Amino acid sequence: MTPPAERPELRVDFVNGGFAKNDNFFHNLLAPHYRLVLHDKPDFVFYNHDGHKHRLLNAVRIFWTQEAYQADFGECDFALSTFAPRHDREFRLPYYAQVMAPGDLVRPAGLDYEKISAEHTEFCAFVASYANRNTTARVDFFHRLGQYKRVDSGGRLFNNIGGPVPGGFEGKRAWLRKYKFHLAFENRAVANYITEKLPDALRE
Repeated sequence: MTPPAERPELRVDFVNGGFAKNDNFFHNLLAPHYRLVLHDKPDFVFYNHDGHKHRLLNAVRIFWTQEAYQADFGECDFALSTFAPRHDREFRLPYYAQVMAPGDLVRPAGLDYEKISAEHTEFCAFVASYANRNTTARVDFFHRLGQYKRVDSGGRLFNNIGGPVPGGFEGKRAWLRKYKFHLAFENRAVANYITEKLPDALRE
């Protein structure tokens, strides 16, 4: 970490949807090394697919998405994507790497697997927000498995537990801990595209 007095100033902005400007992955990654100044005329702007404000800013544009959207290099200088890079100015940053530590996916030594198995008392969980033509496989699987045995749906889609699971990511993970199985389909099939869904299932 660079001492505060030695940190160079960096004018930044975070625009479009999904950013808390003073508390997001990129802000917190840069803050130990730069004196960050949120500015309407930034040197660097981070933006995602959910809006167009980045087009109004004369800055180095860095596209970021947690979904399977491709960067438009006619609009951005660099891209941070969830899948394998397709351009020399594109870098892979899976969404799960932003919301959990690497150690979260490593099983510690000495786990009592019988105890863990005994805590998984429910059959199968499913969490999704919507259905469209890209999600037919997971929708079909949910319904076909449900014909064998009830699958608890804790998201907005097909919710059958009295409402969506509260508490954001941590609430979802706590809810998953009681299930033996978790349907962890992504929203679409793109090579190397992984959000938090599979890591959440592996972690819990």
